[in-house]
Amino acid sequence: MTLPFENDTSRIVKRLAKQNMKANRRTSISIMVAILIASTFLCSLCTFVQSYWNQSVQQEIAAYGDWDAQLLEIHAGQLDLIQNNENIQTIMVKGDNQTALLPAASGLPYLLIQNCDGAYWGGMREKNLILRGRVPQAPGEIVVGKSFF
Repeated sequence: MTLPFENDTSRIVKRLAKQNMKANRRTSISIMVAILIASTFLCSLCTFVQSYWNQSVQQEIAAYGDWDAQLLEIHAGQLDLIQNNENIQTIMVKGDNQTALLPAASGLPYLLIQNCDGAYWGGMREKNLILRGRVPQAPGEIVVGKSFF
């Protein structure tokens, strides 16, 4: 059931608002400009804060790598427990160290080799420290430190 004055309410409110806008034109325009300036300021402030946050995250990843935890002394049989854990998104594997005896004519007697998978090179900071060459892409490729030469 509708009352007789209900249908006319919106029309009356619109007419009163229109009369008020015409009567106070300068005040209404200044209020609209103030709202525009305030919303522009808030938008630019939020954009600045978001970009600052993204930049700090990217700097952290470049400096320290994109990983959260390092588990030491994990055996191959325990990898399934870690991979199947619902809280872990990805894992990277860094194998045991291997030592190679070099010929006596070389400057250093030993070469230390550590097996790493592709996820390791994608998430660790060492890829940002390579001066010449590239990240290993196939099994059997090695990266040699500058101090070796």
